[in-house]
Amino acid sequence: MRWRDVDLDGRQITISGSAAFIAGERIEGTTKSGRSRVVSIDAGTVQGLKAHRQRQNADRLAAGEEWERAAGKDDDYVFATT
Repeated sequence: MRWRDVDLDGRQITISGSAAFIAGERIEGTTKSGRSRVVSIDAGTVQGLKAHRQRQNADRLAAGEEWERAAGKDDDYVFATT
């Protein structure tokens, strides 16, 4: 899930694909049905995601260029372990 798929103001997440690791390589594809869908999230989840994003942004600033090298410039994942 990427931040661009999360609408905190609208309290929803758009699911438009899937991801898996096969032989250590990340493979991205479509959903099982091939269609995207929107999932509503509650106020508590919105607050949790906002707090998570603040912590993640602080980590990104602290890591500097290392974050970009490890995660990739365009890989704005909500949950990153790199």
